[in-house]
Amino acid sequence: MRNEWKLWIFLACSLMSLLVLAFLPPISQDPHYHCFAGDNTIFGIPCAANVVSNLGFILVGVVGFLHSSKLVDARRPMLMFFWFAMILTGLGSAYYHWSPNHARLVWDRIPMSLAFMTLLTLAINEHVHSRLAKRIWIPLLAAGVISVVHWYLSEKAGKGDLRWYAWVQFYPMLAIPILLIMYQRAGAWKSIWLPILLCYALAKGLELADHTLWNWGIGLSGHPLKHLLAAAAVVPVVQWTKVYASASSKLVQEINET
Repeated sequence: MRNEWKLWIFLACSLMSLLVLAFLPPISQDPHYHCFAGDNTIFGIPCAANVVSNLGFILVGVVGFLHSSKLVDARRPMLMFFWFAMILTGLGSAYYHWSPNHARLVWDRIPMSLAFMTLLTLAINEHVHSRLAKRIWIPLLAAGVISVVHWYLSEKAGKGDLRWYAWVQFYPMLAIPILLIMYQRAGAWKSIWLPILLCYALAKGLELADHTLWNWGIGLSGHPLKHLLAAAAVVPVVQWTKVYASASSKLVQEINET
């Protein structure tokens, strides 16, 4: 494996981030987290904008899943799972926003954790080493699920702790730019990471501005816009998947014709 020192630096930074979290006090869930702006009922759908806006996740997930199913290389299972997690994110988030509470939030956060961990694995697969990506993918998925379960059980015990779920959500978005800087490799993936990171940052800003936008009286709140922008963030991955799926289909056709 080339540039092993870069890999050890990256792994050391990852471990250090976990150690820092371990020494921080528990972070409880904001008691007002479930209080979203503009929770109007439309056509019998409560919190309609927050529920319906999750169609974006489902749409890009279905399109991406169909394209990734045509791949014939090692990326196929990871990409198919990523798009499946995006579909589950849309369904889980819609289920949560229909009647927001901690128990339903679990089914919103588990699919998101699967998507974040798979996205990080895909970055490692493309820029570091495919063998390493295969080895850590399942452990990362397990860590994502465990972080959500840990948060929920800690909330039930009256000692809410979001630290590990926060790591699952935010660390990949910090780690991916580090990987791009450390591993200067050519490829289509570099052209898609910047839009993903920018859209993610803007989506988090819209989430924080949920009530502010609603109070402007423009008929929009921040959270539904966050859903739509987060779904738009992975559209470049759809295009990337489509390009490689087309190349895979041509390769299979050429093999069959020989």
